[in-house]
Amino acid sequence: MSFIDFKVSQKNLTSETQPATIPRYNYARYNYGYRYSKSSSNLLLKPETLIEIKNDRTIYKRKAVDVASNFLYTGLRVWRNSGADWDGAMGVAFSPDGKYLAVASASADAVEVMSAADGTRIWRKSGADWDGAYDVAFSPDGKYLAVVSASADAVEVMNAVDGSRVWRKSGTDWYNVHGVAFSPDGKYIAVAVCGVSSLSYVNGVELMSAKDGTRIWKKLDGDWSGANSVAFSPDGKYIAVVSCRANAVEVMSAADGTRIWRKSGADWDTAYDVDFSPDGKYIAVVSYGANAVEVMNASDGTRIWRKSGPDWSYAHGVTFSPDGKYLAVASYGADAIEVMLAKDGTRVWRKSGADWDGVHCVAFSPDGKYLAVTSRFAQAVEVMY
Repeated sequence: MSFIDFKVSQKNLTSETQPATIPRYNYARYNYGYRYSKSSSNLLLKPETLIEIKNDRTIYKRKAVDVASNFLYTGLRVWRNSGADWDGAMGVAFSPDGKYLAVASASADAVEVMSAADGTRIWRKSGADWDGAYDVAFSPDGKYLAVVSASADAVEVMNAVDGSRVWRKSGTDWYNVHGVAFSPDGKYIAVAVCGVSSLSYVNGVELMSAKDGTRIWKKLDGDWSGANSVAFSPDGKYIAVVSCRANAVEVMSAADGTRIWRKSGADWDTAYDVDFSPDGKYIAVVSYGANAVEVMNASDGTRIWRKSGPDWSYAHGVTFSPDGKYLAVASYGADAIEVMLAKDGTRVWRKSGADWDGVHCVAFSPDGKYLAVTSRFAQAVEVMY
């Protein structure tokens, strides 16, 4: 049994509002236990009281109100799978009920569904049809899994229960396809086709019927050169796209692909991943050429805040927590995962090292308590909280 010590700091901030009650053993999960270093009974604290949380050699500071409300993000490992089966682990997604995890492994040419609780395999498909498997997305009802495979130039929808194929599209129209997302109503999927710089006619964004892959609309030209990631707004009316060769981020109408706004330039050098906040008001973007993470106003692209520098070297993945309070970022070049406050980018915690070599993608569980991470060169997938 591993324990974390809670120590009440002497520094109290100014809030005099309703006290926060911190019950003993409030956070027992899996094989982790918790105890307080100064008290064996409940603690009644001002919400702004700082609490030191000590885990091994790392000390975190949290406000009592955050600990009491179960937002204790410290980056502790729940489980980790590594090895050749996850060589080039890239895309990762939780099922809507939080029970399962889907992973795409580009170098292993494989897609897999596992138990989110402990990493036990449910099913796995591998081979040429999933050559360069790059991204995965569950349908909102959890019945289907969409997969894009960059080297197979293919988009596929599978049965989430057993991996049986529902439909598959392949060919030059999906040359080097990188990103996929279901619409909130489950009727459509959007794909980002990264293509290649010398063939502008295959760089683009496409909306397809989730039922059978029928094309609804497609946008093709240099504005979407290197289209890498797509995300639907929570109301399904808009699609955000980042394009790594065009150094651009854009919001479009989901109905027909009409442009709402677009930003491009050095600040979005090699823009790589994008996500909408749960309330649809903001988008988060990571740009690995600019070594940056940014939150923007979804309505017009106005910048809210931006962080850049070596801590976000080759930033590859970004996602909002389900409550919109936090942002998780994967930095491929820094071999690091970080959780930040979504409102201003303040760091909550950060993990780095060989275990996250080539970290590529991050995903929050639907209840916001856990974080799934894939690491391409470490050949690993793990769940943390």
